[in-house]
Amino acid sequence: MDAISAIGEKKTGKTTFACSAPKPIHFFDFEGGIRRVEPRFVPEPNKITVKTYIGDYLEAKVKKGESYLELWNRIISDYNASLEDPNVASIVFDTAATVWEIRRNAELVTVQKFDPDRKILQPPEYTPCNTDMKVLIQQAAVHKKKLVLVHHTKEEWKAGKPTGVMVADGFSYTGDHVDLELRFKRGIDVQSKKTIPIATIETAGLSMAAFGVSINEPTWDKVDQLIENFRKIP
Repeated sequence: MDAISAIGEKKTGKTTFACSAPKPIHFFDFEGGIRRVEPRFVPEPNKITVKTYIGDYLEAKVKKGESYLELWNRIISDYNASLEDPNVASIVFDTAATVWEIRRNAELVTVQKFDPDRKILQPPEYTPCNTDMKVLIQQAAVHKKKLVLVHHTKEEWKAGKPTGVMVADGFSYTGDHVDLELRFKRGIDVQSKKTIPIATIETAGLSMAAFGVSINEPTWDKVDQLIENFRKIP
């Protein structure tokens, strides 16, 4: 199991799950979510290196233009360094939707050099963005790193109308390239009656039998063991 997409509304345990990935972790922080994770859920915090982009991201949203291109180049440079670092076991992007936003806006900067009045990308111009995100995910496996992509949700639109279905925000083809997509929600533990995070497997490229299975208080090890058990079933 190399790449997992953690999808859900705010405060459903996605970042907590990401912190359970094999350590040491390089955590690419775009929203400050890791600061809100309860310390008891982050064993060995000294093995998580947080790379913060919050300030640069907010600055890019204000300045726009070249700021997005500079930020994208910095992210890729830092990501390549993490991939090449033999001491890194896992990499987290929280959130991956922000990375997608930055990549799209960086591409718009390139387009605007030839057409300054352009405000949005046209469908064919998404091709290099899609390719870069696909490569970003695939490179984790190539370099034998675990990857967690954290996603908020947004309402799906079809034919110009909302469908009422909540889907992962960000790069829409993420599910085609990760090993698992986990949908997070809050639930109640039957015994303790406490509110807990619950993750349901929505995409399971490693085992179709695991589709739809839910895990209470999910961790990387719990999910990994579950998948391995399903893969052993004749």
